[in-house]
Amino acid sequence: MSFKESGISEDQVQMFEQLSAERKRLQEMGHLPDWYITQGWQLFKEKYQYKDEPALLGRHRTIAKTLAQYMVGEEEKWEELFFNELWNGILSPATPALSNTGTDRGMNVSCSGQFIGDSVVSFYDGLKEMALLSKNGFGTSADFSSIRPRGAPITAGGEASGPVPVMEDFFTCASKISQGGNRRGAVAGYLDIEHPDWDEAVDLLMRDPDGKNFGWTVRDSFVEALKNGDPEAQRKFTRALY
Repeated sequence: MSFKESGISEDQVQMFEQLSAERKRLQEMGHLPDWYITQGWQLFKEKYQYKDEPALLGRHRTIAKTLAQYMVGEEEKWEELFFNELWNGILSPATPALSNTGTDRGMNVSCSGQFIGDSVVSFYDGLKEMALLSKNGFGTSADFSSIRPRGAPITAGGEASGPVPVMEDFFTCASKISQGGNRRGAVAGYLDIEHPDWDEAVDLLMRDPDGKNFGWTVRDSFVEALKNGDPEAQRKFTRALY
């Protein structure tokens, strides 16, 4: 099969060949490890390379030196240890760690989490916190299980909208945040599988999965219900697996 028949254009072939040549040259110079492939070099070049650092060699050296500063009195030993683990492919840092460690681009923490309380103030305090953390390179998550279900009465009168619309606000906000030009923001939203609105969350996920990073919180009470053959617990567990 020719490249044309496979849908690959001549420009794409030329770009790949150029990247392949770059990768081989950098490996000869010792700036990329022998196990690195062309697609890996393309991704690193587009997303992770920092200023005038010599390719992956420079990024790994900076990461190792930055981390070793915390091993007081043994900095040189740990810098070399960290570097060797990275360079040999034994340690593979997550995106924030690879992109931001030792730079001014953002934080190098992959995950952060928060609990969203059952009030408008908590909704939007949490949303602001998530947006600012995401802007600075964090991976983010939040648990929405404390929010009263849809239809429950609220203090000022009327009925609650439930946790799902709040979760949608978080998903939408995260998708609009740029993390130092490396990727779009993302948030994982968690909901107790025993929450009355759990099926509504699953319906949303099935209907529109893009950007919807849902997680289900399973407590001991649910596990016990499963063990006891509770039909509702079995139904939810089956749906969660699907």
